[in-house]
Amino acid sequence: MCAARLARPQPLLPILDDEDPQRRLRACEARCTHEGCTVQYVPGESVVWCACHNGRFDLDGRVLSGPPPRPLARWVAQRDPDGSVSVAKSPEGSA
Repeated sequence: MCAARLARPQPLLPILDDEDPQRRLRACEARCTHEGCTVQYVPGESVVWCACHNGRFDLDGRVLSGPPPRPLARWVAQRDPDGSVSVAKSPEGSA
C-alpha cells in the first residue's frame, strides 16, 4: 500500500492494482456511501468492498452492486519524484 500526504487527515483508500498494465494509482474515500462503513480493496477481484452490507465498487469508485446510493468520492493520486505518493481532492469529486 502507498503512503499518502494530505493537508487534512481523511480516511482514504489508495489503490495500486497490479493487474492494471498502466499501473495507475487511484485513491477514493474509504467510507461507504451507504452507511459510512470503512471499505477495503480486494486485489484478487479488483474491487473495493464494504463488508457491512456487501456493497461493491469498481476501482474508480462507481457502484457495482449492493445498497450504496452513490459512488465513492475520488481523489487524485500521483507518484512524486522521491517515490512518495501525493493525494489531492479530485476536481469532480466523485466517479
